[in-house]
Amino acid sequence: MRTEDGEISFIRRKDVFKSEYSGKVKREGPKRQGFITMVSHCSIENLHFVDTLAASWDGPISIAVFIDRNEVEFMRLVEYYHQCFKHIRAKTTFHLMYPESMALCFTKINCDAFGAKLKESPMYMRPLKGMSYPHNSLRNLATPTNGNGYVFHIDIDMIPSFNLHEEFLKYAETLDNRILESSIFIVPAFEYKHHTDDIPRTKLELMQRSVNREIRTFYSKACWKCQFNTNYRKWKYLKTKTMTTYDIESKFYNYEPYYIVRADRFIPYDERFLGRGYDRISQVLS
Repeated sequence: MRTEDGEISFIRRKDVFKSEYSGKVKREGPKRQGFITMVSHCSIENLHFVDTLAASWDGPISIAVFIDRNEVEFMRLVEYYHQCFKHIRAKTTFHLMYPESMALCFTKINCDAFGAKLKESPMYMRPLKGMSYPHNSLRNLATPTNGNGYVFHIDIDMIPSFNLHEEFLKYAETLDNRILESSIFIVPAFEYKHHTDDIPRTKLELMQRSVNREIRTFYSKACWKCQFNTNYRKWKYLKTKTMTTYDIESKFYNYEPYYIVRADRFIPYDERFLGRGYDRISQVLS
C-alpha cells in the first residue's frame, strides 16, 4: 500500500482474538442455520464502538481492525477490548491488518491500569499521508469463511434494531428455501440529526421521531441516491407488526444497502477500491 513515504506491506491475520460464542440456540436444517454474524471494520480510533455493538447484538460479531504503523500499543488496545470486556469477548472475534514490520506479541493486560491510561490519553491514529483506508480488504478479512448461517455487514458506528438477530431468524423459517438461496434482505437504515444514546426500540417509536424530524433516512443529505432503491416510503406505510419483505426496483446503480445474506452466497468486495467512494457500490453491482 502506497504512502507519501513509499510502500508499506501489510499482513492480514484472521482470528487473532477469538470470541467465546457457541451459538447457544441450536437450529437445524437449511432454513435456520443458527445465527447471523455481524461483520464490520475500523481503525484504532473507532474501536470503542465495538462496546455498543456487542451490547446490542445477540449473535456473533466479526471485526477487522486496521493498524497502519508499527505501534505495539495499538495492537494492545485490541487485546484490551477482548480481554477486559466480558460481553465483547463472549461474541466478538477480531482480525488484524497490520504492517509487515510489526511483530505481534500477546501479554496479559492489567485492565484497570490500561483503562485508566486510556482515559488520561485516548489513542488516536491519524492516517499516514497519502494512504487510503482499505475498506473492502477489511470487509473481506472480517467475513467468515466457513459458509455457516448469515452475514450482515454494517458500519462500525451503527446500532442494529432491537432483537433483529432473533426476529430475522424466526422470519427466515417461514420462507421457501429457494428464496433464502436467491435473495438478499435489505435492512432499512436511519440516522439521527444529532448524537444521542436514546435509540428507538420499535418501528412506531422510530416513525414518531421521524415525524418530529429527529431521525431521517440514512444518507438522505449526503447521498440520497445511495439508499433510494430501498423505497423507504413503502416500508414506512407497511401495516404489518411482524417482519416482512417486498421486492425492490433498481432505479439507481449507486446503491449502498445494508443487508443480510446467507454466508454461502456472499460475494467478496472488490479490493481494488481504496478510500471512500464506490467501495460498497462495486459489491452490489457484482
